[in-house]
Amino acid sequence: MNIKSILKTGGIVVAFIAVVIFMGYLIYTIFFRGDTGPGPGQENINGEIVNSGDFPISNENVNEPIVDTNVSTNTSLPVLSPIANGGNTIVNQIADGDIGGVKIVGNNLRYYDKLTGKFYQISADGKTRTLLSEDFFPNADSVEWSPSGSRAIISFPDGTNIVYDFSNDSQITLPKEMDEVKFSATGEQLGFEYIDDYGTNFLGISSGDGTGIKQIELLGDEDNDVEINWSPTSQVVATFRKTSEGDGQKIYFIGQSGENFKLLNVPGRGFEGQWNEAGTQMVYSTYSATSDYNPELKIADVGGDNTGRNTINTGLKTWSNKCTIGGGAVYCGVPIGLDSGSGLYPELADSIDDNIYRVDLKTGAKTKLATPKNQDRDGYSVDQIYLSPDERTLFFTDKLTGELYSLKLK
Repeated sequence: MNIKSILKTGGIVVAFIAVVIFMGYLIYTIFFRGDTGPGPGQENINGEIVNSGDFPISNENVNEPIVDTNVSTNTSLPVLSPIANGGNTIVNQIADGDIGGVKIVGNNLRYYDKLTGKFYQISADGKTRTLLSEDFFPNADSVEWSPSGSRAIISFPDGTNIVYDFSNDSQITLPKEMDEVKFSATGEQLGFEYIDDYGTNFLGISSGDGTGIKQIELLGDEDNDVEINWSPTSQVVATFRKTSEGDGQKIYFIGQSGENFKLLNVPGRGFEGQWNEAGTQMVYSTYSATSDYNPELKIADVGGDNTGRNTINTGLKTWSNKCTIGGGAVYCGVPIGLDSGSGLYPELADSIDDNIYRVDLKTGAKTKLATPKNQDRDGYSVDQIYLSPDERTLFFTDKLTGELYSLKLK
């Protein structure tokens, strides 16, 4: 055998031995040797051995799931429904500014903007707004619309009252002694309290332009307990509340011709009420010791011998003036929580958010419709509330800002 053959054979043997040794080492490493951990300068990151210099200095994550910092972990944002379903429901801003005296006319809303001193008409979606008049009415205290929305009684801080007709941009100044002036259900008459400097105070009515004043009842010093509250038939002009025995009040209904209507006995004090559309019921609120001096909403039949029958305590702690009435139900803003004594001091509720409830006028069954919210506001306190003619949308002004919002019911 020559040297070349010997070297060739030897090389093969050496290569074979090297392969055997390497295979043995792999078998030992995989099946028999324990995990000795990372070597010097290495770390175990999520099950992988890496050099310490290969990962960032901050936001280190050792043996923990990697968190995507671009994804918000805020779970406090409410899920908002576009239509009232009993939970958090989105509301849409219809008009900004400090809104007063809203009147729904067809598919539009008419209102007075306290910031500009002008009257506007706006579509229900808030997209189209037009001036109702070029005339300017700065610092008006209150606005009372006629049933048709074509006229308004505008009252000012100095006691001046005018009747403004938007159909022809004309106005009539009423006697300064006429206070709390309101249109009748037909718009053909005005009801008011006549208060002068001589103590000749009386409840009166007049034609729609303020002429033909007629005295109905002398008021004396009890004008604070009289409220102009026309019934839908215009038969009743006002209500008069009088403290009765115990913790209650007697509510008298004052007609145009001295009619002797049956009175309504109500538990509690602070009566304020509004008529249903047929004039056969009153939705009212009172407060008492049993309600922790917070208002409670009640419903009672009114008219003839039925007055006072079928009284329902809804159990909702809210005021009648935070409600609006549809065909067979009343819709109300109800504070989420009230401090004791809010019936005596309603301003305590100004910053408390409301839920929206519906109450059936026949059965008293109540349903929570919505908690008004949007992405920018976590709640709203209802000031005045209005129902669209088709009862598919609620509109309300916010107590905090005066802005006008809508909430879809259907």
